[in-house]
Amino acid sequence: PESDKKTKVTVRFIPSSYKDNPYVADSYVANLMMQPEHMQKMDLFGNWDVVAGKMFELDEKQIVDVKLAKTIIDDLDGNYEIFISIDWGYNPSYHSAQWHVVMPDQRALTFMEMYGQDLIFEDFVKEINKKSEGMYISGTLLPHDMFRSGDRYRDDKGKAIGETKADVFDHFNLNPISVDSGKGKVLMRNDKIHSSTKLINEDGVPKFRISKGCKNLIEEFDMAVFDEFNPGMISKQSKDHALDAYGLFLIYYSDDISPIGYESLIKDNRPKIIRLLEEEEEELEQQEEDNLSIALDNLYDF
Repeated sequence: PESDKKTKVTVRFIPSSYKDNPYVADSYVANLMMQPEHMQKMDLFGNWDVVAGKMFELDEKQIVDVKLAKTIIDDLDGNYEIFISIDWGYNPSYHSAQWHVVMPDQRALTFMEMYGQDLIFEDFVKEINKKSEGMYISGTLLPHDMFRSGDRYRDDKGKAIGETKADVFDHFNLNPISVDSGKGKVLMRNDKIHSSTKLINEDGVPKFRISKGCKNLIEEFDMAVFDEFNPGMISKQSKDHALDAYGLFLIYYSDDISPIGYESLIKDNRPKIIRLLEEEEEELEQQEEDNLSIALDNLYDF
């Protein structure tokens, strides 16, 4: 074509499986089956939506329409519990909150979320309280470090309402509950998230479902990939604030409602001095994170 002439190109992708081609050679299929799992899905089954190294597979049956989610809750006629789970990030400063209904048969539905990075902490809690109007919150699940003192929080009139982040939730009658969420719990959290996608009840309905209204949580499920250097961990290039909040709920659920998944018991045969030094290093790192969070909170006071 001439250099100054514009040509319109239309491309349409028609997904298909190797089974659709009656002439494909068995040897060719065998070679494709030797590829990594995500490459198999692309080349064998025409699924080009997969993410290389994808960490979690959210079943489509787990995602329910917003109206259906409301109907499910309404049909329970108040016979349920509602929990909120929280993630408050510092670097970057994203925040995430999710509302979960736990039903009498122990099924769970995550029906609402709040996600962003534009609120200071007190306003974040006030917004959660506003969105929870008319609900009885059985518990707001918080990372354990939110129960550590080190700052003073105030209401709109400047009156002190607490010295920990948990105090602020308590001030709004959101019933804060501490959930152990240290570095040693990250692998367990990821195991719970993975296991939650595989649990199906006898009637074929997933035990854990998520409303389409929780678009950030669903997006993070889709985009989370394995860290290249730390197997079992989410890559630092992936957003995981919504997943952190969801994992916190699953840890609490597994401990207090019904077990989810399992944790491998691996005996640590290293010398005691090595183990003690590692524990001491982890404590120092946690102290540095706590000091950073306090410093950032103090900045907001000015």
